[in-house]
Amino acid sequence: MASKKRGKRIARKKVPVKNKKDLHPINRVRATGRKIRLVVRNLVVFILLSIISYILYLVSEKDIYINFFGFAYVILGVVALALFIVLLILVLLKAMKR
Repeated sequence: MASKKRGKRIARKKVPVKNKKDLHPINRVRATGRKIRLVVRNLVVFILLSIISYILYLVSEKDIYINFFGFAYVILGVVALALFIVLLILVLLKAMKR
């Protein structure tokens, strides 16, 4: 094997970093009414979908439908729970702002 020639390394000037906070500014999360309405609307949609899939889970007779609607019920319920937690956080942020 032939050895590879390496080019000369050029020394770079190091730019001093003033402050790490300048590099990664943290934006504050604001609990606006628009965000709360969006979360509430999505929460209602996922709760309704979860209830519908639960009813279909109870009514279905074939195993494939039972498995599908049971899985859908669990997944939609978890998403609804996550949206409920987000709603609580937004309400707390809005209450702390006052």
